[in-house]
Amino acid sequence: EYVLNYLKKQNRPYSAADIYNNLHGAVGKTLVQKILQKSSEDNKIKEKVYGKQKVYVAIQDDEEFSPEDLLNLDKTIEELQKELKEEKAKTNSLKNQLNNLNNSMTDEEIVEKLNSILEENQNLEERLSTLTKGVKLISKEEQNEIDKSLAYNKLEWKKRKKMFRDAWDIITENMQKNPKELMEELGIETGNSII
Repeated sequence: EYVLNYLKKQNRPYSAADIYNNLHGAVGKTLVQKILQKSSEDNKIKEKVYGKQKVYVAIQDDEEFSPEDLLNLDKTIEELQKELKEEKAKTNSLKNQLNNLNNSMTDEEIVEKLNSILEENQNLEERLSTLTKGVKLISKEEQNEIDKSLAYNKLEWKKRKKMFRDAWDIITENMQKNPKELMEELGIETGNSII
């Protein structure tokens, strides 16, 4: 009965060796073969021969299901499929997390990168110290004064340039010589490159 119950419970085909192995030696191999052979002869199970190997399967009950039972089974299948989909999504999420962890830096790589950054920082601090050593830094007030002076001088320069341009245009208005050539000949620089 133990062997037959196992076959019915599993509801799939097995060879005698498979059943013996799956029962973990609870029933002897020879006894398993005899039980299967006798049960097959008594039409309790079906025997199919594939080449030299015999495969045994429990006979399916011709049970009839009511429409209500079938509907319940359909609902159960639908719920299980939904659960399966959710579990697959969780599995994919966990796989992605694992891949991210595997692709991230190891502790040794982090320490190495940190040491490299600290060394670079030290070099930059030394360079900054060298550049600022002996240089007199100016205050914000002095910087503001310099900026104001520069802005004033630029404004004055633009005024004078305009006065020169007006005077130059009046002087060269009736000349036959090109004013630009004359300016170059006299060595006059307009200062366009200054601003």
